[in-house]
Amino acid sequence: MESNHLQPRNAIKIFTAVVFCFAIMEGFSINIFSNYLVDAFNVSDEMRGMIETPRELPGILGMFILSALVLYADVSLAIMAQSLCVIGLLVLGTLSPNFEMMILFMFVYSLGAHLYFPLEASMLMSLSEEGKMGATMGRVKAVSTFGYLISAIAVFFGFRSGFLDFTTPVKMPFVLGALACATASMLLLTLRKSLSGMPKREKSKLLFKKEYMPYYLITFAYGCQKRIRLVFGLWVFVKLLGYKADFTALLLIASAAVGMFLSPQFGRLLDILGLRKALIFEGAYMIFIFGIFGFFARSFAQGTVPPSPILLGATVLIFIGSDATRFFEIFHAYTMRCIAEKPGDITPSLSVGQAVDHVMAMSISPVFGIIWAAWGPQWVFWLAGASALFQLYVGLHFPKQCDLQ
Repeated sequence: MESNHLQPRNAIKIFTAVVFCFAIMEGFSINIFSNYLVDAFNVSDEMRGMIETPRELPGILGMFILSALVLYADVSLAIMAQSLCVIGLLVLGTLSPNFEMMILFMFVYSLGAHLYFPLEASMLMSLSEEGKMGATMGRVKAVSTFGYLISAIAVFFGFRSGFLDFTTPVKMPFVLGALACATASMLLLTLRKSLSGMPKREKSKLLFKKEYMPYYLITFAYGCQKRIRLVFGLWVFVKLLGYKADFTALLLIASAAVGMFLSPQFGRLLDILGLRKALIFEGAYMIFIFGIFGFFARSFAQGTVPPSPILLGATVLIFIGSDATRFFEIFHAYTMRCIAEKPGDITPSLSVGQAVDHVMAMSISPVFGIIWAAWGPQWVFWLAGASALFQLYVGLHFPKQCDLQ
């Protein structure tokens, strides 16, 4: 592997700009994709869940594609991934495709994004200075969060002013997202020229061991909970309350602002409680958040309680609380590190966890879409809360000595 001190000093700055551009792209695309589906296609509740299957399939395919392209450097693969995002978003944004073609190019865009996710982490670690990896990753994460904020603010004012609209022939949010990815691609080309060669990835087989079952169980449960957070949490505001993309942007602005404060607090919580108690806390938190979210969703769906400002404000707080569950991924990564028999098992086992996550996303979303339509939205959230029993079980049965490592 090439030593980091041999790389140009501005390499990490260039890559930080790439991460910022990708965050901008996500803010103009996936973060408001539910609004696009409603405004452009008026999709049903069942169909909204089913659409998640082709959108999440690249999360599984990406592992095999990256393994097959192991001879290529990460920076070259990242350029390819960004190019796929550009193609998919440009077609969605400029050609007003029919529903079937929309699914196809949504898949193309999603494939590019899912190929890029693991490459970003790998490249960031390769470019970080020895002994400063944690600090560097923290700074880049802050820049990424700032990108989410900037795009969310732009979405809010863009939809309020009418400049951004999903009912027009040209969907400007997707066009802007494509431009952000194109900028990222050009920056990556500059980065590739400035480096003598990024280290190639090592082949590794997917690893499944019964000793790692605690990690697989919490990943299984979290895959279900994450899907509810990403898809059906916003669906409450879009479908039940009829809010447009500008309100969605406000939600994401508030959530990102709170998240910038909460992220380090979750890390400190792990240090204070230890892994065993942290997993118990995670399970209890999930049950509480999704349980309350279910009661609010039922009230809105049945019309038993009018959406007063107080109730709406409480629902926004619960949404922000559910969005904060993404920081529990810190606990999960540490769980795998804690129970790994050897360091070489960590990466392939995390790949298995990622596969479990996306299998859950593909299978559970259509089912939950049907449950939403047939029995009511509250059951979607209550079942997500019930899945947190896995986290509670793992926490209660986790070896205490692991917290001392």
